[in-house]
Amino acid sequence: MKARLFVGLDIGSTTTHLIVGEAEFVRNQRSGRIEIGTFNECFRTEPLITPFDGNILNIEKVKDTFFKWREKISHIIKGKSGGPGDAEKRVCALVTGLAAKSENLHQLKAALADVFGAVIIAHADQPRLEAWVAFLGSCKSIARKFPDHLLINCAIGGGTTNI
Repeated sequence: MKARLFVGLDIGSTTTHLIVGEAEFVRNQRSGRIEIGTFNECFRTEPLITPFDGNILNIEKVKDTFFKWREKISHIIKGKSGGPGDAEKRVCALVTGLAAKSENLHQLKAALADVFGAVIIAHADQPRLEAWVAFLGSCKSIARKFPDHLLINCAIGGGTTNI
């Protein structure tokens, strides 16, 4: 299968960052599942302190940062995507912790769409969902290898901790 370019954003209680990577998908011969075969990181920002005004996200600061990041990655997207805007259709954002509980989460979603176009957005404002997403990211392969074992995953964030 052809490698695809992805832009991922993680907006959490304490930090926000962006990563651009190229992933090649393969079919697992044993399970038949489609999996990431190789992943090449093309760009990663330094974590930014997620800007809050009290308990509410500062959307103007977040949006300004998104525009700056988009400018920094524009040469990567143009150089590796299959055509104009292709990579932007593969932009994903995960909003967790206190950011997901912010009263103006809808404004954050609008800001993401304004800056990046079509964005897949998951917001884990439920502790169980956030813990499950963290588990999938860190323990999925172990869980498949040892299906009869109890595994406990602790997702310790800047403002929330989930088990």
